[in-house]
Amino acid sequence: MPGRVEKKNILIVDLNNFAHYPTIAVGMLCAALRAAGHAVTVFSPLSVGVTGFGRAGRSHRLGHIDSMLRLVTAMSGNALVRGVRARAARLIRPDTEKIATRIFEAFRDRLGQAGPDVVLVSAYTMYLDAVRLMAMECARRGVPLIVGGSYFNDRAIAADWLALPGVSAVVAGEAEPFVSDLVQAATARAALDGFPGVWTAGSNRQPGPPLRDLDSLPFADYADFPWQRYPNRIVPIMTGRGCGWGVCTFCSDVTTVAGRSFRSRSPGNVLDEISYQSARHDAKLFVMLDLKLNSSLPVWHALIDQMPKRVPGARWTASVHVGLEEANGLSLDELRAARAAGLVRMTTGLESGSQRVLNTMAKGTRVARTSQFIRDVAAAGISLRTTVIVGHPNETPADLAQTARFLESHAFGIERVMVNRFSVMPGTPIHDRMLRSPGKFPGIRFRTLDARNAVLEHYNGAEHAPGFHGALWRLLTVSNRINRQKMNPAAEIFEGVL
Repeated sequence: MPGRVEKKNILIVDLNNFAHYPTIAVGMLCAALRAAGHAVTVFSPLSVGVTGFGRAGRSHRLGHIDSMLRLVTAMSGNALVRGVRARAARLIRPDTEKIATRIFEAFRDRLGQAGPDVVLVSAYTMYLDAVRLMAMECARRGVPLIVGGSYFNDRAIAADWLALPGVSAVVAGEAEPFVSDLVQAATARAALDGFPGVWTAGSNRQPGPPLRDLDSLPFADYADFPWQRYPNRIVPIMTGRGCGWGVCTFCSDVTTVAGRSFRSRSPGNVLDEISYQSARHDAKLFVMLDLKLNSSLPVWHALIDQMPKRVPGARWTASVHVGLEEANGLSLDELRAARAAGLVRMTTGLESGSQRVLNTMAKGTRVARTSQFIRDVAAAGISLRTTVIVGHPNETPADLAQTARFLESHAFGIERVMVNRFSVMPGTPIHDRMLRSPGKFPGIRFRTLDARNAVLEHYNGAEHAPGFHGALWRLLTVSNRINRQKMNPAAEIFEGVL
């Protein structure tokens, strides 16, 4: 629907993780809209003191007890236990209703100041209540409001947001190529569901196709973010979208709007942006937000080779996949070169120390190779964070005990462990299998869709097998021992970031 560009005044609301660094999706929208000649204002709740949600950092001495209580109560089939857990959670975490009200009041002030023609909201699903209030205010003022976010390609979640009075449309696609035309159509009160992946009430659309030419996009524009409120000047960079492996059955990242297939930017394009962002924001710290940065080995090697030349003294952090490929970019020599190029922290998903469970997950890793990777990372002097999943549908107490033993024997090379209960995310391969063949998952009982967190609440009978809780206690004890240690000094600046 291209046409003559009429300059519009646009307010973009950032309801993502605004705790440590700017939101890349909002920066990309700003760049695309400004390149088309529009006036853009960004409202980040951090600018009014709402800090969002960061990742957990160093644990306290009794952290394993707290984790055990959280996991066991989440696993319980007793409604009374779950009710007590929910009430306890409300007491120890920020009141979501108060946060929604605080965000809305600041938004209302900003709305009055900016006088926008249209409001665009980039949101995590947990902010539904805040957006409900925003949409009602926009409807009262006659201002179109359009919502986008990673999980809106799931129809059930999109339907909840479309039902909010005042929401003009929900975007389930990568909007940068057409966002200018979308804004003009919204202000003209024209139909919006002709755009790829844009859903309106009553429409029956498909998510927009993945964007292929990432080099065609302008560099993200982070000028409007509250830099003075971030703990450090960290610039987010994404060298590609999707995951080069992309097969793990449990993973929701590869089913979301931008993660459905792997596409990479060219090495030169990535390095040019790093140089540009460093100069513009006087920054030498970077968080690489790729699901797996070594999905593209040309980009991975270009960063290792060129980062010191582009940004002398740079420090950066990234996630990687320890895959089965003969060359995955993670040899000891390559890790040492990466450390010399400023890579101070890495994240990889262990998920389980049981090869049987990993195979069922389609994780694409081998326990022995991950073991060697951890030794090599330690030898290279890089801080390592890993993740573990407990309660996978086919996991036994013996499997869980294997994971605990793996962590015990590799604690020398791991500085942080995040232990998560297995989640059923809508649209993931394992969710589809559960729907098609429920008989293959006899221990699983679904409860409800938690649309705010994009998960299907469930009960797993396997989590109550004899010995399971004992193995879980052992796992959490060693995890807490790891998480209590001090991080590599070179990586401390990224504590709680990735």
